[in-house]
Amino acid sequence: MDNSGQLPKAPRPRVEASPRITMPALKAAGLLTAQGARGVAEWRAGHQAVGDMAIETVLDGYTTGHLTLTYTANGVPRRQNIQLEAAPLPYGGVRWWAICPVSGARVGTLAFSVKHHAFVSVRAAGMAYSSQSEGVFKRIERRQDKIARRAANLSKYARQVSRRRLEYAAREVRYLWAKTYLALVDKSETIIRE
Repeated sequence: MDNSGQLPKAPRPRVEASPRITMPALKAAGLLTAQGARGVAEWRAGHQAVGDMAIETVLDGYTTGHLTLTYTANGVPRRQNIQLEAAPLPYGGVRWWAICPVSGARVGTLAFSVKHHAFVSVRAAGMAYSSQSEGVFKRIERRQDKIARRAANLSKYARQVSRRRLEYAAREVRYLWAKTYLALVDKSETIIRE
């Protein structure tokens, strides 16, 4: 069938453009403790706060719990309960997962879906990450930026020495930072040649 008479598909909403909750962020904020906790999250558009949300976690032992979100969407106050489930890790401890209210899948990220007017999994919301629609040049640019950020996070000594000195350090002294830096430089040069 010829698609010439049809309108082009509208782009899928982007995960990065919508408010989202990640399980690692909840853990870092201390909201996934044995006794449960309360906190407040703020939604930002650039540097401006556009909304806030109250978060409460109640953990029932070490395997289940629930997350209660209280927020306002489109001027309507909402309260959403999301089930939590823990999975044991091989060397002890647990990793917490949210159960998507729409699909029932275990997920690590919940994003606000305009379609559902609730926090659901990225897949259930029909969202895409920006990197999924990048062209070849944008991917190369993103990789180079990532390499530059990683290289900038190395110690000041790793950034200021010559390549010859780094090669010596990597070969003779076997400093991890020198090996890492050289690997990043080589990867960057390979990307540029491609």
